[in-house]
Amino acid sequence: SDYEDFIRHITKLLLQHVPSRADTYLASIVQ
Repeated sequence: SDYEDFIRHITKLLLQHVPSRADTYLASIVQ
């Protein structure tokens, strides 16, 4: 969906700018 694509895009930006925090953020979402 467009929403999922948006989230993935934001996630990529986070991973580029704040790798460690983005990993923790992703982990909390997956769980």
